Amino acid sequence: MIVLCTQGEPSAVQTYAPGASGPKGSGDLKDQLYCQVALTTDSTFFVDDPSAVPGLEENEDYVKFGYGYYIGAPWRQRGGRWLTGTVAVMEKEKGKLRKEHIGIVELFRDLFEQDVSSL
Repeated sequence: MIVLCTQGEPSAVQTYAPGASGPKGSGDLKDQLYCQVALTTDSTFFVDDPSAVPGLEENEDYVKFGYGYYIGAPWRQRGGRWLTGTVAVMEKEKGKLRKEHIGIVELFRDLFEQDVSSL
């Protein structure tokens, strides 16, 4: 997984090895990573109000880090056979991510899938 931060120090780019984990990652919505929810449901996951989704109001991304607003689109490789990861956007400020942004995230996902499939 590659995490790019759009605000902060240039060193805010972090790369995580496959299988990396932290205190989250299993259990109910409180403990799951937002991307994990998108992968589990195999559909684009949109959160514009974490307090309105049972379980997310206590999610660590929201409570500890302030990332309550999310759009994540799962992507596949090998002709769609392998569900691999997500193309995602996270935001701390309410109202910046809207339903209208879902299409652009899915477009980036589609372009990414297409590019990776040529490898």
